[in-house]
Amino acid sequence: MTWTVGAGAEFFIIRGMTLSLEARYRQFNLNKQFLIPNSIESLSYQLGMTFYFGHS
Repeated sequence: MTWTVGAGAEFFIIRGMTLSLEARYRQFNLNKQFLIPNSIESLSYQLGMTFYFGHS
């Protein structure tokens, strides 16, 4: 079983330019028959900037 939870926001800094921030948590549960831990987890952050060209 796998599940993901995430949240993010995007803000316009100036016309045609945005700044975004996103956080995402993932958990992957494995069967207990394997020799590895029962679950693998990750927490990631993403920071981005987007430019929009051609808008009036």
